[in-house]
Amino acid sequence: MRGARLLIEPYSARRACERDAAGTAAEPAESHRLMEAAAVQRVADDFRAHLQADSAFPATIARAAGNRFLSAVIDPLGAHIQRFRRFTGGRVSDTQEALAEHAAVLEAGDAERCESTMRAHLEGVAHRAFGH
Repeated sequence: MRGARLLIEPYSARRACERDAAGTAAEPAESHRLMEAAAVQRVADDFRAHLQADSAFPATIARAAGNRFLSAVIDPLGAHIQRFRRFTGGRVSDTQEALAEHAAVLEAGDAERCESTMRAHLEGVAHRAFGH
């Protein structure tokens, strides 16, 4: 699963950035705003809004990349990660790190940086979640 995300999401971020020269497409920015709003709620046991917004971020980037096949595969990959967190009793404890990493993707500005910041985000998620 991690390997698939590392192939798909950085590429999607690159393509989305190439299609939108500013790297700030409205839909990914809105999912980031929703994640920020969910972080403020701070309800320990109900982190559904956070997980939905967090999952929406790569999905919106895949759509912004303009490749319907990438969009079709990204949602199930994100769902697996969120199920893993939920059923292993995991709590959302990396909200601020994830928000900063998402912001870096949105602010990257050029295609190469969009790709590398998305890769750094995924590596950060893996390190925080699985210790590698």
